Amino acid sequence: MKPYVDRELCMGCKACAIHCPDIFKIDSQGLSEVIFQGDNITGTALKCAQQAEEACPTGAIRAQKAVNLMDDHSRGV
Repeated sequence: MKPYVDRELCMGCKACAIHCPDIFKIDSQGLSEVIFQGDNITGTALKCAQQAEEACPTGAIRAQKAVNLMDDHSRGV
């Protein structure tokens, strides 16, 4: 899973950064951004990102599956 922020939906309420300060932060524009390094969150970090997704009032936070382009290529996509 990979954390994602839709900055067009984000209203800067800080819920994600409060729930998961190791994954999200509020930038200089007052909007959330992902600070997690890597493509795959698991365990406690995944649970945290999912809680942030649920807490986001605008639906801007997602804990989504990372896309594996090699899998798409092998399927002929």
